[in-house]
Amino acid sequence: MPESMKKAPQAEKIFEHKKLYKNHCLFQFKKEIAKKIQNPIFFYRTKCVYRERSELLSGAIANVYLFLSILMVKYIVIEGIHGSGKSSVAKQLTQTLKEKGINVGYYHFPNEEEDLGKMIRKTLTDKDLYKHREVLGLLYAAASNSFHIKTRDDDKIYVLERDSVTTGLVFQRDIPRETRLEIYKFGIENLRKQGIVFYVKIDKAIALERLMKRNEELKKQGGVREDKANDKFVEEEFDRLSNLYDTEMMPQLDKLGLKHDIADNSDTLENTIQQIIEKLGV
Repeated sequence: MPESMKKAPQAEKIFEHKKLYKNHCLFQFKKEIAKKIQNPIFFYRTKCVYRERSELLSGAIANVYLFLSILMVKYIVIEGIHGSGKSSVAKQLTQTLKEKGINVGYYHFPNEEEDLGKMIRKTLTDKDLYKHREVLGLLYAAASNSFHIKTRDDDKIYVLERDSVTTGLVFQRDIPRETRLEIYKFGIENLRKQGIVFYVKIDKAIALERLMKRNEELKKQGGVREDKANDKFVEEEFDRLSNLYDTEMMPQLDKLGLKHDIADNSDTLENTIQQIIEKLGV
């Protein structure tokens, strides 16, 4: 005990209380670390419970505390034009994270296993319904809000093959931008705080070739040909909107430039996954 405290009334008792308080903080803090370390990329932001007590912690523990206070990722969105390979990237990334012991889920928008997803799909394929673009925008926003409300506080990481937020902002350009930003406000805020978007940017010629191959397979199976007419404006819109992602208003966006078709070149897929893993710091 410091000499200055020995002269103070009840100094020994006060000093002992401070030691107990410090030990209690360390114990609680170690419990938090043990709990969070099981999922290294789980979104973690303290409510400053320990911020006022940081002077009681050792330098090493305080450094760990600062590291854990950094905004981590909960939603990993894989975006791109039709034929870009985003499905392959999203599914392989999910598998890679699972192999690393991370509690991760895969989600595709629109999810046709849910009622809202079915309604969106019906609206997309029905010419009369498709004319009412505001309704489609509201359906996408509802699907986005429903998903984010349901998952934002659980203990899972989600790899999303598209998100209603990013998809809606890009595909629904005939809805005024301010309207889009307003109806997706909740999802945008949630993604901005807890998400990162990876935009798989691929040469349009490669994407077109992939679509043609896919359509040939669909034709053999009696399926419906995919529409590729809007790919040009979608890519341009992504490039234009990428400026928004650099602002505080939008989630972080990283472009993944692919030079080869990942379906024909496993190295391209592996390198793409490695880029994402390095960015996530897993």
